[in-house]
Amino acid sequence: MKSTKKVLSILSILFFTYSCNYKPLLLNDLSSYDIIEVKTTGEKRIGHKIKNQIKTSSSNQGTPLLLEMDIKKNKSISEKNIKNKVTKYQIRLIVDVSIINLENSDRKKFSVVKSGEYASKSRHSTNLQNEKNLINILINDLSSEILKEIFLQLSDI
Repeated sequence: MKSTKKVLSILSILFFTYSCNYKPLLLNDLSSYDIIEVKTTGEKRIGHKIKNQIKTSSSNQGTPLLLEMDIKKNKSISEKNIKNKVTKYQIRLIVDVSIINLENSDRKKFSVVKSGEYASKSRHSTNLQNEKNLINILINDLSSEILKEIFLQLSDI
């Protein structure tokens, strides 16, 4: 008798914890907005990649939005060795975003900053490849951060 109660209680606990419908909050509520157009100024290649990632996460129904982004890239020397030779570079991407709700003309502004470092190598082509890889990683981080911030800003409206 006691073993059947144990089995039933374990099964009921497993059933209730298994049927938990966890869904990310951002994915559900961002679908109620439609990003109609994304205008970028500044770094064109970076802007194009961010625009593509943001547009793919937008739905085609809901409140129409217009995004304006000003993108700046700063590349600076992070470290030098004893011989005054550069060993690390730092890249900092700054995106100033303006969200315009086309239904009621509300405007929200925010900035997102991401930075990273890469090691300098003796070959120029290797340095360019390292810089390109770092920029791609920063773009992915920026896109997700911009989408989160859009959701947060629009939930205030």
